[in-house]
Amino acid sequence: MILSVACAALVIALIYSAIVVYSRRDKMWDWWNAVISTVVSVTLGVATGIYLFRLQSAEQDAQERARWKALVSAEYAQLQSQIDGIPMNVNFSGDKRPTTVPIFITYIQPIATEQAALSGKFSADTSQKLLALATAARAYNMKATYALELLAQGDVSPNYEARVAHAALNLDRSRDGVKINLNEVNQMMANE
Repeated sequence: MILSVACAALVIALIYSAIVVYSRRDKMWDWWNAVISTVVSVTLGVATGIYLFRLQSAEQDAQERARWKALVSAEYAQLQSQIDGIPMNVNFSGDKRPTTVPIFITYIQPIATEQAALSGKFSADTSQKLLALATAARAYNMKATYALELLAQGDVSPNYEARVAHAALNLDRSRDGVKINLNEVNQMMANE
């Protein structure tokens, strides 16, 4: 499109130049002076515009990236305090001796993490780690939902205590996975 417009402009300029040459030879110097100054001015104007656009885009990307880093850092501080809480104790008093199973249940929402990963402002490795953290958080939330449903169901099955202990172990392992991913992402974000 641009090439065809440029070719058409060139053809029109050549035709007009031929008309000027045949009609007024004494004005030819003025004509070429005007054409060359126009071409140089337009070229410099377009080049300056492209340079300024790229400079502004780079500045805007840097500001947006800094904003995402600050938002994600705030979310990580909140997530860290959330997953470092104190577990509740579930007490069982059955036919055997009484037992206590510590279980830690919370819901974590990695909203800023997911949006930062999808923003395209970070490297592919960092985005992959951000998504891995979000996936680990969602897996933890699914296991927390299962544990809550199990606790809400109550002691209705003969293996209830073992199921609660298993759910607590799954939650602890998932929470450890979230902590590992959180630490990895914190290190990567510090190096970005």
